[in-house]
Formats: sequence, structure tokens, C-alpha cells
Amino acid sequence: MSIRLRLLGAFAFVLVLVVVALEVPLVLTVRERIESDVESHAAGQAQLIAASSVGARALRDRRTLARIVESAADDLGGRVIVVDERGRLVADSAGGGLRNDPYGGRPEIRSALAGRTSQGERYSSTLEQDLLYTAVPVLVQGQPAGAVRVTQSLEAMHERIRRDVLGLVAIGGLTILLGLAFAAVLAGSLSRPFRALVR
Repeated sequence: MSIRLRLLGAFAFVLVLVVVALEVPLVLTVRERIESDVESHAAGQAQLIAASSVGARALRDRRTLARIVESAADDLGGRVIVVDERGRLVADSAGGGLRNDPYGGRPEIRSALAGRTSQGERYSSTLEQDLLYTAVPVLVQGQPAGAVRVTQSLEAMHERIRRDVLGLVAIGGLTILLGLAFAAVLAGSLSRPFRALVR
């Protein structure tokens, strides 16, 4: 193997090692940041809906509640429901067909009706997909008077993560290609004196 190829191989090894060492933590950080952004946005919107629901004459103005949940659902790209203190559905961004259905048995709704915020992931057998749920209490004079639950498909979040990771991989690949081109030129210029010495 010629000196030039050996130098090029050494450059390539170091370059790939450095790019991989930088990209792996960056990919993990991007993934965590996107997940955190989506979760905090959902929690913030749920709190906002809960505060707006109190303004809607303590869950009695169903027309106003319907506008609030529809607007929030459009913003979040998910489903938003509001239940009363007994867990009965009073507003649903998916439509009014399920109004008064009991939701109080759902763990996240029970938790919100007890005054606690809950957030997590679960599989929906109805929709056959993973969901991020966020449930917050609607407080009237410090007491739970209902609850807001936001559910979003995790597919959109995973797609955003995939897109960002592929972008980082493409940048890493381009960096390696440019680095190898530079290394080939450098290896050629460094190997010339050695070839002259051998001659």
C-alpha cells in the first residue's frame, strides 16, 4: 500500500471517529429537545384551555367551550376534551356526538379531577396508535370543577425527530466527504517528499 493511501486511511479514520463522536450526542440532544418541546407545549395549551373554561361560566357555556377546544385542537394537531366534575364530557374537538359520555373512569381524567396534572404516553386500541396525553384540572376557587385532556398522535413527533436526525446525518456525511477530499489533497502533498526520498 502506498504512503498516500496510508495517510488517507489515517485521515479518514480520525475524521469519521470525530464526526460520529460529535453526531451521536447531538442526535440524542435533538430528540430530547423535540420531545420536551411537544410535551411542554401540550401542557401549556391544556392549562390555557382549563383557565379559559373557567371563564366560560364554569363549564356551562358549551358553545364557547366548543370554540375553545376546536381552536386548541387545530393548534396542537390533536384531540381536546373538557369534562365536568363528574367526568361527563361537556366539550370535544372531535364533535358533539359523544357529549355527556362518562370519561371519569380514565386514569388521567381521575387524576385531573383529583386536582393533579398528568402526562404520559399510551397505546390507543381504538385509533391503533401511540398517543401523548396531558390532563389538567379545571379549578374554580381552588377546587376541581372539571378537567381538560389533550391527546396527540406521537407519529407527528417521531416524524419531526426523524427529519431532524436525517438532516444531522446528511450534514455529517457531507462533512466526511469534504474532509476526505481535503485529506486526499493533503496526503498527496505530504507523500511527495517521501516518494522523492524513496527514488
